[in-house]
Amino acid sequence: MTKEQLADPVWRITSGELYKISPSDGSGLQYFKPRPEQVSIVKAIYQGGAKQILIPKARRLGMSTTLGIIAADSLLFRKGWQGSLIDQNAADASRKLDKIVKVALEHVPDRLKAVTKFIKSNDSQVTLDIAATGDSSFYAGMNARGGSNDFLWVSEWGVVQHEDPKRSAKIRSGALPSARHGITVVETTWAGGKGGDVWELLEPTLTGKADDWTVLFFPWWVDPRNVSETAVIDEAAERYFEKIGPRLEREGVTLTEQQRRWWAAERRSQGIFMARENPTFIDECWSAPIKGAIYAEHIERARAEGRICSMPVDGSSLVHTSWDLGSPRNTVVWYF
Repeated sequence: MTKEQLADPVWRITSGELYKISPSDGSGLQYFKPRPEQVSIVKAIYQGGAKQILIPKARRLGMSTTLGIIAADSLLFRKGWQGSLIDQNAADASRKLDKIVKVALEHVPDRLKAVTKFIKSNDSQVTLDIAATGDSSFYAGMNARGGSNDFLWVSEWGVVQHEDPKRSAKIRSGALPSARHGITVVETTWAGGKGGDVWELLEPTLTGKADDWTVLFFPWWVDPRNVSETAVIDEAAERYFEKIGPRLEREGVTLTEQQRRWWAAERRSQGIFMARENPTFIDECWSAPIKGAIYAEHIERARAEGRICSMPVDGSSLVHTSWDLGSPRNTVVWYF
């Protein structure tokens, strides 16, 4: 590797020659060779100039690995840098710090290892001194560290906003301002429909009212591992793919038979939470059932069986209404 290459953060992170990872599949230590969707995040930051990135996503796409490598790279190459990870719980935050960031730092080439000194390393912090030029620190936990963050990584905020609104409000009012002059990346699966702090940040961008956030959506079908040669495509899956076929065509997406087989098997496993865990389109994220939705399973079964559809209006029939009174936004009327 040349001096010019080491001066380029995109090359350092994406070349597959500098940082190592230890995949959860037990395949052992190996160089980080990012897939196209992972590269797009790196380029959005270092070439696109994005300061606030929101990533609604499917599970297991390697977004955390990418962001952990970005944190490790910044610790090594930016003097006096500070970053923070806020996660759904302390255990997840510590795991990402230990299994991604520290693994990358501990296995850099010897020429970098020789000038790297660990000042502090525990389950919530790593601080480095590179060639005695000054400390750089990265913190991981359920809340952001005080001070100014050059890099703020918020993981699973879409779930936190639904399950713990008070903590979500603290992230919004306390953590986000800490990175006002830095970079903020939110990567998350979704819960809670169209509501919560993350939705309020996301909705203006989706509707074209604002461009404060760069939105990068990654569906299940971008993962090359999501294929099956043997799984059965059942009737519910057939109906689903028939329904979304025109939209896939409009968006230039072609799903293989193996991908459809995988989706069918995964849906049988995930049930009503398939849209949350493995969305095909970004708007499917908001359709996932929320806690307390007592009819969610029945409605999902009706949807899978094709019983939710447009029906002709019979003007000669009597229509009854049943009212569930709430605030103006929460009053619901059933017509039958």
